[in-house]
This record gives sequence, C-alpha cells and structure tokens, in this order.
Amino acid sequence: MNEILGIIDSIEATVLDGKKVPFSDKVLMDEKRLLNLLDKLRYVIKNDPESIRRSIETGTMTPSTPAPTPVVIETPVAIHPDVLRQADDESQRLRRNADEYADNVLAHLQMLVTRAQKNLIKLEQSIDSGRQNLENRRAEKELG
Repeated sequence: MNEILGIIDSIEATVLDGKKVPFSDKVLMDEKRLLNLLDKLRYVIKNDPESIRRSIETGTMTPSTPAPTPVVIETPVAIHPDVLRQADDESQRLRRNADEYADNVLAHLQMLVTRAQKNLIKLEQSIDSGRQNLENRRAEKELG
C-alpha cells in the first residue's frame, strides 16, 4: 500500500514540477516520466488488488495530502442598479483614458513622421545640389 502512495506522491510531484502555460491553468509535464509512473501504479495494483480493496473498505488508505474542500460560489440573482451604474461609469472612464493615451501616442508618431519627412526633403535637396555641382564640373571640364 505504501508503494502505491509513494507512486501517487511522485505523480503529484511531476504535476507540481510542470511548467505553467502562461494565461491558462494548464501545465506542461514530462510525458515519459508521468507515463512511467502510471505504468508502475498499474503494475502494483494488478499484483496486489486484494490488499488495496481491504484498505479502501477499512479506510486505512489515506492520501498524502487532504482532498481540497469544494468551494461553492453563489451567483447573485440580481445585481443592484448602483453597482451596474458604477461599473459602467468606470468602464467609460477607462475607455476615455485609453483613447486619450492612444491619441497622444499617435500625435507623437505623427510629429516624428513630419520631422522625418522634412529631413528627407532636406536630404533630397542636398543630393540634387551635389549632383548639380558634379554636372557643372563635368561641363566646365568639357568646355575648358
């Protein structure tokens, strides 16, 4: 019986050692390790079913950790209008703040683009001027 509880403890440790998947209640586990432990559990149960049955009947088989007590969440039948109004006001305030933030970010980006455009125009003018100077030099060499 202790062997079964040990295997169950190992399975529990495998689950607890697993990596949490972000934004969910899922866990990534070592599949081979978990399947190996389940195979061991099957082997022990098949080879000694009578002692397991006796332990369950007499209540001597106790889990290593107590079972969690169920949590009952009661849903309200009706939500008070003031609560709904406060929630609506808060959501509108959050939307306004988000819109204002987005507008500020877009205005800043627009300013950066305008500056970049002005710099590109100046650069283009410099390139044109440089090419014009080169053209004038060639023309002077050909004449002179």
